[in-house]
Amino acid sequence: MAQYTYRAVDTVDVSVTGTVEGASAYQAVQTLRERGLTVTAIEEIPPRRSILSPAKGLKWEELQQFCGQLQTVTEAKLPVGPALKALALDVHKPRLRNVMRDIHERMEAGNTLETALSHHPDSFSPMFLTLIRAGERAGNLSAVFDALNGYSKRMVELKNNVQEALAYPLFLITSSALVMLWMLLKILPSYAEAFTGFGVRLPLLTEALLVVSTAIREFPLLCTGAAAVVVLSVAALVLLFLRDGASGLRSDWVKLHFPVLGGVYEAASLGRFSRALSILLKAEVPLPEGVELAAAASGNAVLGRAATNAVSALSAGGTLGGALRQTGYFDNSYCWLLEHAEQRGELGETLSILEDDCQRTVDHRRRFLMLMVGPAVVVLIGVLMGTLLVAMYLPIFSLGDSISVW
Repeated sequence: MAQYTYRAVDTVDVSVTGTVEGASAYQAVQTLRERGLTVTAIEEIPPRRSILSPAKGLKWEELQQFCGQLQTVTEAKLPVGPALKALALDVHKPRLRNVMRDIHERMEAGNTLETALSHHPDSFSPMFLTLIRAGERAGNLSAVFDALNGYSKRMVELKNNVQEALAYPLFLITSSALVMLWMLLKILPSYAEAFTGFGVRLPLLTEALLVVSTAIREFPLLCTGAAAVVVLSVAALVLLFLRDGASGLRSDWVKLHFPVLGGVYEAASLGRFSRALSILLKAEVPLPEGVELAAAASGNAVLGRAATNAVSALSAGGTLGGALRQTGYFDNSYCWLLEHAEQRGELGETLSILEDDCQRTVDHRRRFLMLMVGPAVVVLIGVLMGTLLVAMYLPIFSLGDSISVW
């Protein structure tokens, strides 16, 4: 569970501060209210993790496998603890196998499934834990794991789509870079040497590329190290600029305003928000807590801040559509549909429809990007190759001028 710092006043109006644990800020506030405290401010304590530290949690593919297996177990009404022990024997991925074994041991010690899962915060998000808690209380874990399996499957598909979209451009860039490097190191020096034998002064562009070629051939390790230092320095500067504590507001703002890709990122995060909130509402999670957890599951800090700001209006008795409209982030059509869905009692179903619409938007823009990225990369490679060829053929014109002078 996450940790939060809070400021509050007790029953005699004495100001108190401290820390509290909770699956969400909403749940932490509810815990403090049960202690007789009125919360005036609450903020999550960000986890201390280095930029270069590897991810310790389960990957989406592993999470999908975990949810799919437990969906089968709970539908068959089998005990979860012993089933995890048996299933772990057939799991080949060490990380997932260790997590399943640990959960089994904790459940055998008398812990609930939610409590056992909460000991792996890097693998199971607060939204995941809230759904499990709701499923355990309602005695309907199979429906919860069915929803979580579908959600993780969508995330795996999104990840695979991104990888497919990047595969072709990366192949073009890599192969073209190797060809250009071969021309720069092998062809250009011998080509230029033939012209210097005529006593012709090489053009400035050709001389510049020859200097680069000579440096790479004579000092390969030094040039490779220098290039690596430059790339890492630029990457570090970009990360430091985009890094905004644990919130990531600055980096997500840049992603949202990036040409073309910003629309894809916005639609994808809105779809995740809608899907997560739909699942939470079907599990009968309170709406304010559901909005907060779905905002965290969206993966978009800008959307998350806007949705979290709407929680106060919801807690005061407002509608979801009206509360989201007040934030200024969500489209009017999106909020209008939610308002009418609330009036008809079909909020969960409408959110699922909106998630499907966002998914169609993402697929459409992804296909457009795949059609455009290939030609754009080809044009870029053409410019670079053209520059190299011009540097190789410019001496011909210099030789022609020298012959005409003779």
